[in-house]
Amino acid sequence: MKALKIQNQRSVRGAVLVRFALALSLAVMAGLSLSAGCKQHGPVKAAADQSANASPEESATLAQLTRELRRTMIRQRLSGSFEEFAAVRSDLTIPPPPPGKKYAISKKWKVVVVDR
Repeated sequence: MKALKIQNQRSVRGAVLVRFALALSLAVMAGLSLSAGCKQHGPVKAAADQSANASPEESATLAQLTRELRRTMIRQRLSGSFEEFAAVRSDLTIPPPPPGKKYAISKKWKVVVVDR
């Protein structure tokens, strides 16, 4: 009788552990799927769309600044702000951005124009 009681307790504990592991794995998977969908798309993403509508001169300027940014990245680690890039490359002559706009660095490490 005691052996049967001990076996029943073990099987109940095992079932509880299996349920706990299942609940934990579902919670982790739900958290991962939520965090994967929570990407911020701020002004830099919108700027990529605006950069496509830029004039040929602006496009050439952005392309040149992007080349210089990538050359700088080879030699030095940057945080991702355009102001830091401009400070590090003080030897560059950076033309002023269009009125009401400013330069920024996108997630793909391209120089883009965004609204102020």
